[in-house]
Amino acid sequence: MSRRRLGFAVAGIVLLVLCLATYGTFIPRIPLPFVSVPSADVAATDHVLVPASPPAGLAPFKIGTYGVPGDRLAVYAEPGPADVFAGRALGVIYMHADEFTELPYGTNMRPVRVNLHQAHVGRVGDQVWVVWDVWFDDNQEQDQIGVIGFGLTEDEVVRAARHVYVSDDDSGTASARLDWGGVPSGLAPAAAGPADLDGLGHRSVLANSTVMIWGHPPDGPYLTIAVCRGDAGAAVLARLTTLGTQRPIRGAPASVGTAPGWPTHQTADPATAYAWAENGLVVYVTARGIPAGEVDAVIAGLRLVPVNEATALFPR
Repeated sequence: MSRRRLGFAVAGIVLLVLCLATYGTFIPRIPLPFVSVPSADVAATDHVLVPASPPAGLAPFKIGTYGVPGDRLAVYAEPGPADVFAGRALGVIYMHADEFTELPYGTNMRPVRVNLHQAHVGRVGDQVWVVWDVWFDDNQEQDQIGVIGFGLTEDEVVRAARHVYVSDDDSGTASARLDWGGVPSGLAPAAAGPADLDGLGHRSVLANSTVMIWGHPPDGPYLTIAVCRGDAGAAVLARLTTLGTQRPIRGAPASVGTAPGWPTHQTADPATAYAWAENGLVVYVTARGIPAGEVDAVIAGLRLVPVNEATALFPR
């Protein structure tokens, strides 16, 4: 082989190695076959949980049933665990632009490239996060994608992030999923669906939730209770709305932490979120400015009543 041909061969090998090394970093990945994620079954409920007595010092503020929120979640988890709030899991969030809320860029996060996007990776609490902005919409506000790992390493979450693809769901709303190359070993598609990730905590969490509010959101002390009917997939989505620790609530597995969408003006004092499932209901409680012991007492005393009875507790 001539020196000229040898030089071309060496250059080609070097170029191939560089392309492989930067594939999914500076070079977008070509999606593999897409992973079908089952939709969570979520519906409005005719019964809700209300406190046995009103939260101390908080007057009834508002009750309402919400439709389909704009944010989208997809969750991949260990198949078959009895406790959907435990075990390894990975969530993919598409959060539509909101000038008051953003996905967390924790102070300990570092830059990382994801398919040409400038992203950040690091730990927020017990979870590993990869977050990046998507594009500017007509309102010049940026949508965001977050990939969250529960019990996963940073390398596993970054690898998954490089296999995210964006498409429209049945409603025409943008959502994010993984192709098969991005699903961490041992995990399988668990559930997908709409949610409201507003860290202000005074709106619905899952679709079709009846939301009751006491107090003065978003800046004063408040407590909200959101209730909907939901299957095990809906409970899986609820885990992604409470990024914290697992513990039992009312005898059921639950998660207690903060909402994924952090309010930009309240990051020093975010609301605490509680999520669990009982008797076919998915329940989400958000509290801010209230001692944890008082919130625990309110939750322990919740009682099931018809929606019309709960509505009578609030001003018209």
